[in-house]
Amino acid sequence: MIKHAILGGFKNLVRSFWISATAITVLTVSLSSVALVASLSTVVGFTLRQFDNQISVLAYFREDVDQSVIDTTIKEIKNLPDAKDVKLVTKDDAKKELANSEAGKKALETIKENKGGNPLLNYLSITPNNTESYSKIIDALNADRYKSLWDGQIENKKDFIGNLQKIYHWTNVGGLALVIVFALVSILVMANILRITIYGRKDEIEIMRLVGGTNAYIRGPFIFEGALYNIIASIIVAIIFVPSISLLIPWVENYLKISTSQYTSALILQMYLSILGTIILGTLVGIVTAYFATKRYLKL
Repeated sequence: MIKHAILGGFKNLVRSFWISATAITVLTVSLSSVALVASLSTVVGFTLRQFDNQISVLAYFREDVDQSVIDTTIKEIKNLPDAKDVKLVTKDDAKKELANSEAGKKALETIKENKGGNPLLNYLSITPNNTESYSKIIDALNADRYKSLWDGQIENKKDFIGNLQKIYHWTNVGGLALVIVFALVSILVMANILRITIYGRKDEIEIMRLVGGTNAYIRGPFIFEGALYNIIASIIVAIIFVPSISLLIPWVENYLKISTSQYTSALILQMYLSILGTIILGTLVGIVTAYFATKRYLKL
Protein backbone atom coordinates (compact mmCIF):
# COMPACT_ATOMS: atom_id res chain seq x y z
CA MET A 1 0.00 0.00 0.00
CA ILE A 2 2.76 2.46 0.97
CA LYS A 3 4.90 1.43 -2.01
CA HIS A 4 1.91 1.94 -4.32
CA ALA A 5 1.28 5.43 -2.85
CA ILE A 6 4.93 6.48 -3.24
CA LEU A 7 5.32 5.16 -6.79
CA GLY A 8 1.94 6.55 -7.81
CA GLY A 9 2.77 9.94 -6.33
CA PHE A 10 6.04 10.15 -8.29
CA LYS A 11 4.28 9.06 -11.50
CA ASN A 12 1.58 11.71 -11.05
CA LEU A 13 4.23 14.38 -10.50
CA VAL A 14 6.17 13.38 -13.63
CA ARG A 15 3.04 13.04 -15.78
CA SER A 16 1.99 16.62 -15.01
CA PHE A 17 5.54 18.00 -14.94
CA TRP A 18 4.82 21.63 -15.85
CA ILE A 19 1.82 21.89 -13.57
CA SER A 20 3.89 20.33 -10.77
CA ALA A 21 6.79 22.72 -11.47
CA THR A 22 4.44 25.69 -11.23
CA ALA A 23 3.00 24.46 -7.95
CA ILE A 24 6.47 23.83 -6.49
CA THR A 25 7.65 27.30 -7.57
CA VAL A 26 4.71 29.03 -5.89
CA LEU A 27 5.18 26.98 -2.72
CA THR A 28 8.94 27.66 -2.70
CA VAL A 29 8.38 31.43 -2.86
CA SER A 30 5.78 31.27 -0.07
CA LEU A 31 7.92 29.02 2.10
CA SER A 32 11.02 31.18 1.51
CA SER A 33 9.14 34.25 2.72
CA VAL A 34 8.16 32.46 5.92
CA ALA A 35 11.72 31.17 6.42
CA LEU A 36 13.16 34.66 5.89
CA VAL A 37 10.89 36.25 8.48
CA ALA A 38 11.55 33.35 10.89
CA SER A 39 15.31 33.89 10.52
CA LEU A 40 14.99 37.65 11.05
CA SER A 41 12.84 37.12 14.12
CA THR A 42 15.42 34.66 15.48
CA VAL A 43 18.31 37.13 15.03
CA VAL A 44 16.42 40.05 16.60
CA GLY A 45 15.16 37.89 19.47
CA PHE A 46 18.68 36.60 20.08
CA THR A 47 19.97 40.19 20.08
CA LEU A 48 17.46 41.20 22.74
CA ARG A 49 18.39 38.20 24.90
CA GLN A 50 22.07 39.14 24.61
CA PHE A 51 21.22 42.64 25.77
CA ASP A 52 19.35 41.12 28.71
CA ASN A 53 22.56 39.30 29.67
CA GLN A 54 25.13 41.99 28.90
CA ILE A 55 23.63 45.47 28.96
CA SER A 56 24.39 47.80 31.84
CA VAL A 57 23.77 51.45 32.69
CA LEU A 58 26.88 53.49 33.49
CA ALA A 59 26.42 56.61 35.64
CA TYR A 60 29.56 58.69 36.36
CA PHE A 61 29.72 60.65 39.62
CA ARG A 62 31.00 64.20 39.61
CA GLU A 63 34.43 64.71 41.13
CA ASP A 64 33.08 66.71 44.09
CA VAL A 65 30.48 64.15 45.25
CA ASP A 66 31.24 62.90 48.79
CA GLN A 67 31.69 59.20 49.49
CA SER A 68 28.80 59.25 51.98
CA VAL A 69 26.48 60.51 49.23
CA ILE A 70 27.78 57.80 46.90
CA ASP A 71 27.10 55.10 49.52
CA THR A 72 23.57 56.39 50.13
CA THR A 73 22.88 56.54 46.40
CA ILE A 74 24.05 52.94 45.93
CA LYS A 75 21.73 51.70 48.68
CA GLU A 76 18.76 53.53 47.18
CA ILE A 77 19.42 52.33 43.64
CA LYS A 78 19.82 48.74 44.84
CA ASN A 79 16.26 48.99 46.14
CA LEU A 80 14.92 49.83 42.69
CA PRO A 81 12.77 46.89 41.49
CA ASP A 82 14.28 47.09 38.00
CA ALA A 83 17.92 46.93 39.16
CA LYS A 84 19.36 43.42 39.12
CA ASP A 85 22.84 44.40 40.31
CA VAL A 86 24.58 47.64 41.30
CA LYS A 87 28.36 47.88 41.36
CA LEU A 88 30.57 50.84 42.29
CA VAL A 89 33.71 51.15 40.19
CA THR A 90 36.15 53.54 41.84
CA LYS A 91 38.51 55.73 39.84
CA ASP A 92 41.40 53.46 40.88
CA ASP A 93 39.54 50.36 39.69
CA ALA A 94 38.67 52.15 36.45
CA LYS A 95 42.33 53.00 35.96
CA LYS A 96 43.34 49.34 36.45
CA GLU A 97 40.69 48.17 33.97
CA LEU A 98 41.84 50.73 31.44
CA ALA A 99 45.46 49.67 31.88
CA ASN A 100 44.62 46.07 30.90
CA SER A 101 44.51 46.95 27.20
CA GLU A 102 47.14 48.53 24.96
CA ALA A 103 44.72 51.21 23.81
CA GLY A 104 43.86 51.94 27.43
CA LYS A 105 47.52 52.30 28.39
CA LYS A 106 48.10 54.80 25.60
CA ALA A 107 45.01 56.75 26.66
CA LEU A 108 46.26 56.87 30.26
CA GLU A 109 49.67 58.09 29.16
CA THR A 110 48.06 60.86 27.11
CA ILE A 111 45.86 61.87 30.05
CA LYS A 112 48.84 61.97 32.42
CA GLU A 113 50.77 64.19 30.06
CA ASN A 114 47.88 66.64 29.77
CA LYS A 115 46.36 66.58 33.24
CA GLY A 116 48.49 64.42 35.50
CA GLY A 117 47.21 62.25 38.36
CA ASN A 118 44.09 60.14 37.90
CA PRO A 119 41.40 62.16 36.13
CA LEU A 120 39.00 59.19 35.91
CA LEU A 121 35.70 59.29 37.80
CA ASN A 122 33.92 56.93 40.17
CA TYR A 123 30.92 55.39 38.45
CA LEU A 124 28.04 52.99 38.96
CA SER A 125 27.53 49.96 36.75
CA ILE A 126 23.86 49.01 37.01
CA THR A 127 22.56 45.77 35.49
CA PRO A 128 18.83 45.89 34.62
CA ASN A 129 16.58 42.87 35.07
CA ASN A 130 15.89 42.91 31.32
CA THR A 131 15.77 45.28 28.36
CA GLU A 132 12.39 46.63 29.47
CA SER A 133 13.92 47.64 32.82
CA TYR A 134 16.68 49.61 31.08
CA SER A 135 14.55 52.68 30.32
CA LYS A 136 13.04 52.68 33.82
CA ILE A 137 16.51 52.81 35.39
CA ILE A 138 17.53 55.66 33.06
CA ASP A 139 14.42 57.59 34.09
CA ALA A 140 15.13 56.97 37.78
CA LEU A 141 18.74 58.20 37.47
CA ASN A 142 17.60 61.32 35.63
CA ALA A 143 15.15 62.23 38.40
CA ASP A 144 15.78 65.51 40.24
CA ARG A 145 16.98 63.58 43.30
CA TYR A 146 20.04 62.17 41.48
CA LYS A 147 20.48 64.41 38.44
CA SER A 148 22.97 66.76 40.12
CA LEU A 149 25.27 63.85 41.07
CA TRP A 150 26.23 62.82 37.56
CA ASP A 151 29.04 64.11 35.40
CA GLY A 152 27.44 64.76 32.01
CA GLN A 153 24.60 62.83 30.45
CA ILE A 154 23.99 59.16 31.21
CA GLU A 155 24.53 57.03 28.11
CA ASN A 156 21.07 56.27 26.81
CA LYS A 157 20.36 53.36 24.46
CA LYS A 158 16.60 53.42 24.99
CA ASP A 159 15.83 54.32 21.39
CA PHE A 160 18.05 51.55 20.03
CA ILE A 161 16.54 48.94 22.35
CA GLY A 162 13.04 50.25 21.66
CA ASN A 163 13.60 49.93 17.92
CA LEU A 164 14.81 46.34 18.38
CA GLN A 165 11.73 45.50 20.42
CA LYS A 166 9.47 47.01 17.73
CA ILE A 167 11.27 45.06 15.01
CA TYR A 168 10.94 41.85 17.06
CA HIS A 169 7.23 42.50 17.63
CA TRP A 170 6.47 43.24 13.99
CA THR A 171 8.57 40.36 12.67
CA ASN A 172 6.54 38.04 14.90
CA VAL A 173 3.30 39.62 13.67
CA GLY A 174 4.55 39.48 10.09
CA GLY A 175 5.69 35.90 10.56
CA LEU A 176 2.26 34.86 11.80
CA ALA A 177 0.59 36.65 8.89
CA LEU A 178 2.95 34.97 6.40
CA VAL A 179 2.28 31.56 7.93
CA ILE A 180 -1.45 32.13 7.42
CA VAL A 181 -0.90 33.37 3.86
CA PHE A 182 1.43 30.44 3.13
CA ALA A 183 -1.13 27.97 4.45
CA LEU A 184 -3.87 29.52 2.30
CA VAL A 185 -1.65 29.58 -0.80
CA SER A 186 -0.66 25.95 -0.22
CA ILE A 187 -4.27 24.90 0.20
CA LEU A 188 -5.45 26.73 -2.92
CA VAL A 189 -2.54 25.65 -5.13
CA MET A 190 -2.55 21.99 -4.14
CA ALA A 191 -6.32 21.67 -4.08
CA ASN A 192 -6.55 22.96 -7.65
CA ILE A 193 -3.54 20.97 -8.88
CA LEU A 194 -4.96 17.76 -7.39
CA ARG A 195 -8.40 18.56 -8.83
CA ILE A 196 -6.86 18.84 -12.31
CA THR A 197 -4.86 15.63 -11.79
CA ILE A 198 -7.88 13.71 -10.53
CA TYR A 199 -10.02 14.97 -13.42
CA GLY A 200 -7.37 13.85 -15.92
CA ARG A 201 -7.32 10.36 -14.43
CA LYS A 202 -11.03 9.89 -13.76
CA ASP A 203 -11.29 6.89 -16.11
CA GLU A 204 -8.38 5.15 -14.37
CA ILE A 205 -9.92 5.91 -10.97
CA GLU A 206 -13.28 4.45 -12.06
CA ILE A 207 -11.56 1.24 -13.20
CA MET A 208 -9.79 0.94 -9.81
CA ARG A 209 -13.15 1.32 -8.10
CA LEU A 210 -14.74 -1.35 -10.31
CA VAL A 211 -12.00 -3.88 -9.57
CA GLY A 212 -12.39 -3.33 -5.83
CA GLY A 213 -9.72 -0.75 -5.05
CA THR A 214 -10.07 0.55 -1.48
CA ASN A 215 -10.41 4.23 -0.65
CA ALA A 216 -6.91 4.31 0.85
CA TYR A 217 -5.45 2.57 -2.23
CA ILE A 218 -6.99 5.12 -4.60
CA ARG A 219 -6.28 8.16 -2.42
CA GLY A 220 -2.70 7.25 -1.42
CA PRO A 221 -0.82 8.38 -4.58
CA PHE A 222 -2.62 11.73 -4.62
CA ILE A 223 -1.84 12.41 -0.95
CA PHE A 224 1.82 11.54 -1.52
CA GLU A 225 1.86 13.76 -4.62
CA GLY A 226 0.57 16.69 -2.55
CA ALA A 227 3.19 16.01 0.11
CA LEU A 228 5.89 15.81 -2.58
CA TYR A 229 5.16 19.37 -3.72
CA ASN A 230 5.93 20.71 -0.25
CA ILE A 231 8.84 18.33 0.37
CA ILE A 232 10.57 19.43 -2.85
CA ALA A 233 9.82 23.10 -2.09
CA SER A 234 11.22 22.59 1.43
CA ILE A 235 14.41 21.01 0.07
CA ILE A 236 14.89 23.99 -2.28
CA VAL A 237 14.40 26.41 0.62
CA ALA A 238 16.90 24.45 2.74
CA ILE A 239 19.46 24.53 -0.10
CA ILE A 240 19.04 28.31 -0.29
CA PHE A 241 18.95 29.14 3.41
CA VAL A 242 21.51 26.77 4.98
CA PRO A 243 24.49 28.28 3.08
CA SER A 244 22.98 31.74 3.61
CA ILE A 245 23.08 31.22 7.37
CA SER A 246 26.80 30.38 7.19
CA LEU A 247 27.40 33.62 5.27
CA LEU A 248 25.19 35.63 7.63
CA ILE A 249 26.76 34.48 10.91
CA PRO A 250 30.02 36.55 10.63
CA TRP A 251 27.94 39.69 10.04
CA VAL A 252 25.70 38.85 13.02
CA GLU A 253 28.76 38.19 15.21
CA ASN A 254 30.16 41.60 14.31
CA TYR A 255 26.80 43.31 14.78
CA LEU A 256 26.15 41.73 18.19
CA LYS A 257 29.82 41.88 19.23
CA ILE A 258 29.70 38.13 19.97
CA SER A 259 33.11 36.50 20.13
CA THR A 260 32.50 33.30 22.07
CA SER A 261 31.67 30.05 20.31
CA GLN A 262 28.96 29.37 22.90
CA TYR A 263 26.83 32.32 21.80
CA THR A 264 27.60 31.78 18.11
CA SER A 265 26.63 28.09 18.33
CA ALA A 266 23.43 29.00 20.14
CA LEU A 267 22.48 31.49 17.43
CA ILE A 268 23.27 29.03 14.62
CA LEU A 269 21.21 26.32 16.35
CA GLN A 270 18.24 28.67 16.79
CA MET A 271 18.37 29.74 13.14
CA TYR A 272 18.57 26.14 11.92
CA LEU A 273 15.65 25.19 14.18
CA SER A 274 13.57 28.08 12.81
CA ILE A 275 14.25 26.91 9.23
CA LEU A 276 13.55 23.28 10.17
CA GLY A 277 10.29 24.29 11.84
CA THR A 278 9.24 26.16 8.71
CA ILE A 279 9.98 23.13 6.53
CA ILE A 280 8.10 20.73 8.82
CA LEU A 281 5.14 23.12 8.91
CA GLY A 282 5.08 23.31 5.11
CA THR A 283 5.18 19.53 4.75
CA LEU A 284 2.37 19.03 7.27
CA VAL A 285 0.22 21.63 5.50
CA GLY A 286 0.84 19.77 2.23
CA ILE A 287 -0.17 16.38 3.62
CA VAL A 288 -3.30 17.66 5.38
CA THR A 289 -4.39 19.68 2.33
CA ALA A 290 -3.83 16.73 0.01
CA TYR A 291 -5.86 14.46 2.29
CA PHE A 292 -8.91 16.73 2.37
CA ALA A 293 -8.61 17.69 -1.30
CA THR A 294 -8.63 14.05 -2.40
CA LYS A 295 -11.47 13.31 -0.01
CA ARG A 296 -13.53 16.03 -1.65
CA TYR A 297 -12.70 15.54 -5.31
CA LEU A 298 -12.53 11.74 -5.24
CA LYS A 299 -15.67 11.66 -3.09
CA LEU A 300 -14.19 8.90 -0.94
